[in-house]
Amino acid sequence: MLTDIHRAMHSELVKITRPRLLVPFLLSTALLAALAAGGWATVVDAPGQAPGGPLQPMRVAAPFIGLLVMGVSANSFCDEYREGTWKVLLIRHPRQPTLLLGKLSGLLALAAAAALAGCTASGLTAWSVVTAQGEPTATWASAAGIGSTAGTALRVTAGFLAYATIGSAAGLVLRSAAAALGSLLGWILIGESALNAIAATRGLDLADWLPGSAVTRFMGGTDWQPSAAATALWCTLLFAGAVCHFRWAARPA
Repeated sequence: MLTDIHRAMHSELVKITRPRLLVPFLLSTALLAALAAGGWATVVDAPGQAPGGPLQPMRVAAPFIGLLVMGVSANSFCDEYREGTWKVLLIRHPRQPTLLLGKLSGLLALAAAAALAGCTASGLTAWSVVTAQGEPTATWASAAGIGSTAGTALRVTAGFLAYATIGSAAGLVLRSAAAALGSLLGWILIGESALNAIAATRGLDLADWLPGSAVTRFMGGTDWQPSAAATALWCTLLFAGAVCHFRWAARPA
């Protein structure tokens, strides 16, 4: 099984690491992170004392970059429908679950690369701007600062993996990139905002339990443990449901 997943993952990596896709994607990720870091370091008072270290601005920028990761992941699955390549893939990888897990694994690797590019660009930009302003950065170099920076990097990476999983599930089920992206953006930006607002009027907080809000709070919040559990649960349920839907749709008539 693991061999089949690895083969499918390799096939996906060959597809998504083409320079015309990979280079613009990583550059866009790094540019967004650098812009956020530069703006943050310029506007915030005493940025060198920020508890999140030089990656503090990534807590704000990560949800927006995550939407890009989610869109690329959804489009990768939708491409197979649009180009009619599922039959070819299923001939090479006849076990549907391992094929889909392999494709997802390749996209998770891409999401991890995006997190690395974003965190690197954010850290370097924040450090450069703060240093140029003459602000002290001793807090960032302390043991607590390094631990906080590492924790932020790990949570951002895990959040990007979650966005890739959610996007993959949407693309697998909806088949159209436009439908998948429209549904995802509509739900996260409008649907969850409305539900959170309604819940707030009743004294409830749903942000830890709705998929998009949970990922956002997990990456940027302080009390992130409940949202981490909700994120893992949603990713598992959504992708498992998408795999079941794919198998049901592909069954012989």
